[in-house]
This record gives sequence, structure tokens and C-alpha cells, in this order.
Amino acid sequence: MISLAFICLFVAIWVMPQLAGTWLKAISRAGLQILVNVMVILAVATYMNSSNGWYSSWSDLMGAAPKEQVKQDGDAAKAAGVQVPGAAPAAPVPTSYPPLPQPGERLQKYTYTGTESKLTGQIWVYLPHDYEMPEAKDKRYPVIEAFHGFPGSPSGWTSKMNAPVLLDEASSSGRMRDTIFVAPQITIPSDVDSECVNGDPGKAQMETWVSKDVPTFIRKHFRAEPHRDSWAAVGYSIGGYCATLMGMHHSETFGAIANLGGYVKPDFATGAPWAAGSPRAARYDLVAQMKNKPPAVAMYLQVGKQSPFWPDVEAFMGATHAPTSMKSVVLLDGGHRWDLWQSETPKVFAWLGQSIPGFKPRH
Repeated sequence: MISLAFICLFVAIWVMPQLAGTWLKAISRAGLQILVNVMVILAVATYMNSSNGWYSSWSDLMGAAPKEQVKQDGDAAKAAGVQVPGAAPAAPVPTSYPPLPQPGERLQKYTYTGTESKLTGQIWVYLPHDYEMPEAKDKRYPVIEAFHGFPGSPSGWTSKMNAPVLLDEASSSGRMRDTIFVAPQITIPSDVDSECVNGDPGKAQMETWVSKDVPTFIRKHFRAEPHRDSWAAVGYSIGGYCATLMGMHHSETFGAIANLGGYVKPDFATGAPWAAGSPRAARYDLVAQMKNKPPAVAMYLQVGKQSPFWPDVEAFMGATHAPTSMKSVVLLDGGHRWDLWQSETPKVFAWLGQSIPGFKPRH
């Protein structure tokens, strides 16, 4: 397509001087200009699609439902529920919590400075429908910590991903327990692709922020279940990598993760936060980590086989073994884009409710 656009441009440059004069030639000249512009737009779109993997075929572009292969390896309930070193012990619900900044609203927005990472960022919390009801004052809830993409913000989950509506549908239909949904900012500053990693000294300690500071904040501010089988990390695109990272390195907190369209090795759009050759890089190669030390975590991975990240994700899936469990959804002809992740989200919630003990509905 790009070559064709250049050919059209050169033809236009050669022909245009010959199309001066009559009204018929003027119409031909205008038509040629439109053709060149259309070809340039198509060439740019083709290049962008090739770079980002949005659509894998014409049928994918036209909205055909993607074909998929679904596979389950291992016992998700066992992986999420087994005791692991450092897991939070059972604890009584605190007698009091800080007041909500927007009483009566289900979406609460905070700006918080982490005690360990020292980072200051946004934390958006979507509460269950009954959270503030008097009859629920002693009720605890499972927690989903959800990670957005880059560029992006927590609003990606409430807008394009439509998470509040999908959560309510899952709980009202009895597919999943009422759940506290937490979307922290993972780009601090907002123009830096963090990949949720800890950088060199002086750089953002983003892994610490999302794995330590945010869970601590939630436990101190909300009636959250303490056990790891009631905590899940979920993300799309780079957020999918972040969620998988939480499962690989922080199984003491997260018993389950879901990776929608993400990957398993950092893909920094704005440069790595460590010097070349740094030993930090090995920590974040999750393929190698899975081969050497698989965690007791239930994983849900959605990936497009035409995605640029497919080779690494395929290697990750192939390296998975007990005590990790894996549900994989491989889109044979799907790309890397919002609507695929959004349409998979209700299936993720249903999987949590069916397979992960802390998220199963209680009748």
C-alpha cells in the first residue's frame, strides 16, 4: 500500500501540468488530487496497523467475530487458594475507615502518595451497589486491581472498557460476587510508559506502587477481603503485562490474574528506566521467570495469534506448569484493540466467579 501511494504521487506530479486548461481537465486534476490523498491516508493507516497490530485481516476489520482456541491447564481454584509465603493472614475488619470523599457515589477518586514508593498518583475505586447500605456495614468484598494501557489513565476502565456496567451485570446475574474495583494510575508521570517496573534509583518505583502501596491503601480504606483468593489483578495491553507481573512476583497478594491483549516482556514506548545491561531487566522477563519459578496463581490470558507479542506469549504459555494454572484464549484472526478486550471482560468476570473461591457468589 505504501509503494502504491508513492506511485500515485509520482504519477500525479508528472500528469498534473498536463491537466491545465479546460473544465474537464480541471475535474480530472481534482480527481487525481483526491486519489493521491486517499492513497496517502490508506498508506499511513496500513503502516500504523502493521506497527500496532489492530486488525489482522479484512474480515477482522469488517467486524467478523474472531475465531479462537480456548484451553484450560491446571486447577484454578487450587492455584488461587493454596497458602504461599507472605500471604496476608485473616484479620478482623477495622472498626472504622476514613470517610468517602464522595459519599453516596459509587465511583470514588483519590490522589494518594505511597508510603513505600513515594509516588503520588490517582486511584479510582468503583464500589459495589450495596457498599454504603446499613445492612452491609460488616460485609467484606473481593478486590480487582485493574491496570490501564499507555497512553492512558484509570478512566480507560470506566469509559472505553465499560467496567462499571460489566461489573454490575456480572454481580446482578449471579456470575460473580459484588466486588471492589480499583484502577490505579500506572503512568507516573503521565507521559512515561512505566510497564509497572521499578527503575534505577531516582526513577519511579512503579512495581512497588501497584503491588504494595495500592493494596495497603485499599485495605485501610475499604472493607476488603484479606485472602489472596479474593484478590485479582486484571489489565489490558501494557496493563495486561502489569497484571501478569503481579501474579509472577506478588502471589502473596494476588491469587488470580487476567491479561487481555498484553505481553510478557516489557515493551517500553518511552525507554527503559535502567541503564543498558542492568540486572534489573532479567527480573521482568516473565518467560524466563515462568520457566524457573512458576507461582501458585490462576492465570487467564487472551492474546491474538497475529499480535506482534504472540511469539513471547506462546513461549510463556508453553513454559507454564504447576503450581500455576492457565486458561488461554488465543484469537486466531484478532488484533490488538479495545473492542476485543472489552468483549472478553465479561468472560473474565464469569471465570473469576466460577473458578476463584473468593469471587464465587454466596447465596
